[in-house]
Amino acid sequence: MNISQRIANVLDINEDEFFEAKNNDTEIHTANKPLLQKAKLLAEQNEVQKKIICNMIDINIANKRMKQALSNAMSI
Repeated sequence: MNISQRIANVLDINEDEFFEAKNNDTEIHTANKPLLQKAKLLAEQNEVQKKIICNMIDINIANKRMKQALSNAMSI
């Protein structure tokens, strides 16, 4: 899973929404532009830094899923 997919997962959006563009233009939707800029900067990092960042994103995804599972279990 690449960085953009992981970020999209954390934000509960699909990767297409992450890179949403206007109909006839390549301009990025303003709500996603700062996030896209960060993703581009992440892609420029060395492999060790990318791995650390990906691990942090994976941990956040796992925590979110755990919270959802616990919330569902508590509501039963």
